[in-house]
Amino acid sequence: LKPGRQPCSSEDAARSMSSVAVLDGGLATWLEDHGHELGQGHLWSARLLGEPTGRAAVRDAHRAFLAAGACACTTASYQASRAGLVAAGLAATDGEADGLVQLSVRLARDASAAAGRGPATVIGSVGPFGACMADGSEYSGCYRRLAARPSLPGEAARDAAAGAACEPAPTAERLPPGLVGCAAWRAAAEGGSLRAVPWLSAFQEPRVAALAAAGCDLLLAETLPCIADAVAAISAAHRLRPPGPPLVVSFTVRPCGGRLASGEPLAVAVQLLLAAARAGAGVLAGVGVNCCHPAAVSPALKVIAASLEADEAAADSPAAAPAAAPAPATAPAASDGNAEAAAPAASDGNAEAAAPAASDGNARTCPLQMWLRQHATGASPRRFLWCCPNAGEAWDVSGGGWVSVPAGSPLATPGTRELGALVADWARLAGGRLVCAGGCCRVGEAGVAAIAAAAAGML
Repeated sequence: LKPGRQPCSSEDAARSMSSVAVLDGGLATWLEDHGHELGQGHLWSARLLGEPTGRAAVRDAHRAFLAAGACACTTASYQASRAGLVAAGLAATDGEADGLVQLSVRLARDASAAAGRGPATVIGSVGPFGACMADGSEYSGCYRRLAARPSLPGEAARDAAAGAACEPAPTAERLPPGLVGCAAWRAAAEGGSLRAVPWLSAFQEPRVAALAAAGCDLLLAETLPCIADAVAAISAAHRLRPPGPPLVVSFTVRPCGGRLASGEPLAVAVQLLLAAARAGAGVLAGVGVNCCHPAAVSPALKVIAASLEADEAAADSPAAAPAAAPAPATAPAASDGNAEAAAPAASDGNAEAAAPAASDGNARTCPLQMWLRQHATGASPRRFLWCCPNAGEAWDVSGGGWVSVPAGSPLATPGTRELGALVADWARLAGGRLVCAGGCCRVGEAGVAAIAAAAAGML
């Protein structure tokens, strides 16, 4: 346990950590299925934040997933970077861009309030840098060895002198002392795989700060193809002042489940995350995988759960003596102070709708909200597992659409019944800790409902 934190009661732990929290499905999938053209650009669903009809559609998507059984709303900020929003013309300044990111949180709060089921957990989505490039690199992490950030689509060429003046701080200055150079760091940095961390961190910090300032309950760095993206997320969360929400890190993995999309070992990635948490890099709430085939989840969870168990055993050892790490001298600003004014009004300003979900009495009905309640009161609940696979479909090149993979294939598309069985398997692999399960691309309301039914069957 961290100094100053009290253990959870055994009753609370039993109620919350042996359950499945039902997450939402693919936001973009719902939007496209309901007639909204998102295109293949570098904003994707974030493009809808800039128009009234789009904002209404995002709220409707959140409400649909809540009605299907989800207890959480993931914000439409997956590809909403400062540079991308400005390049697309949706924002004229950094402050306006941050305001749109904050707006995504308010839309989720509005949808939760309208659903009438008690506040849902609002999860602030932070996609990898590659997603903002819209060139497929979010599935390879090929930029992890670059020394400087490439320009985003539509982004004006940056002046060399200005770029030199805005050189991102070195990695060691962005992370807790002692993390850079430790054994886990050396294993992850092999072959220059962490060379991009300084500019990746600088790229993600404004979005993370804006989501935290808007009051999201969890930060989710998702679909991360490489370890460098994960370190950038840790760095951004570490530099929040005051400290921000707990962080969940979710990787995209190859079908074997044991390697990231980049080819890096998942075990090495998790060990570095845990080393960062021990060094004082904020609260690492959970680790998991998303946007992978459903069949890849179980082998990935085995790797993650083993690393978490080993870390907990080491922390419980009498020799373990955690020390508080000093705070960084400076913290990134979420915006130029005008972000809220720059964002279009998304609600009637109802203060209750903006309250953190974990404070409501109905939070006991959702294991994830229970986890947040325990954390907020100073307890140290166990880190949870996160799993949001895609539907497991294949792209039909000739037909130009997604198709199911027939049974008998190692990567067959699971039906509703199979999906429920998979959820039960994920819960068994969790070793008693909380499992947060939902869907990613091509997983709609039916998939969420199937997960919710499977979770209800475990009560």
